[in-house]
Amino acid sequence: MHTKTDGADIRPYSRKVFRNKIPRKGNCRAYLAGFFDADGTVTAVKYTGQDNFYLVVALYNTDLEFLNWAQTICGGTVYDRPRKDNHKQIQRMLRLTNMDEQFDFLNQVYPHLRIKKKAVEFAIRHIILRRRIKHVSRNTPESTNCLRQLRAENQRRSFHVKPCNF
Repeated sequence: MHTKTDGADIRPYSRKVFRNKIPRKGNCRAYLAGFFDADGTVTAVKYTGQDNFYLVVALYNTDLEFLNWAQTICGGTVYDRPRKDNHKQIQRMLRLTNMDEQFDFLNQVYPHLRIKKKAVEFAIRHIILRRRIKHVSRNTPESTNCLRQLRAENQRRSFHVKPCNF
């Protein structure tokens, strides 16, 4: 599967070496993609007081055992997340902060996504653009534009939920 969007190539499985490779057997990638579509997020968060963004890729759940399993496969860090309501269960978050972990995860679940596919395309494109210029801590105008498009896609998707076609 190969997709091209706005001049940047999106090639799932294009890298030769994955640091945290999701196993192919047993539909593990499809399972994580379905979970990510339902209970995950990929978004761009704006730094306070700046015109610069950073990418957030996270999975949310109350089951610590599941998140620990996903962490062994994908990397990242599991955090307890405070709940606004008075629930007895603690909500937890597996957050992928390393750009390599984000790229590996998004690149491998991309072919199986249904809902967040366009948002993941923008995120992958942002990472590819950031990798082109090494040793730069700030986003380029092109990569910032990708993150702005990602935010717009998330806002559009939150108001227009498409029914599943089976």
